[in-house]
Formats: sequence, C-alpha cells, structure tokens
Amino acid sequence: MEALIVQNGNAYEEGLREFWEPLKAYQLFLDGTEQLNSFMDR
Repeated sequence: MEALIVQNGNAYEEGLREFWEPLKAYQLFLDGTEQLNSFMDR
C-alpha cells in the first residue's frame, strides 16, 4: 500500500472524542518505550 485516501477524517486533536484517550495514552507509552530502548542500547 502506498497511500490512503480518507474523507471526513479528523486531522486535529481538538476534534477527537474521549473514546480515543486510551489509544493516545498507548501511543505515548510506545513512543516512550522506543526512546528508552534506544537509550539502553548505547
């Protein structure tokens, strides 16, 4: 897959509902884990 075409999608965090909060928290967790792993590999 090289591209996605999305209509009626939300591009801003302000429009996200509370439903997405757990996914946002999980993404922050993953981002932090990635940074920690790269630091520990030094």
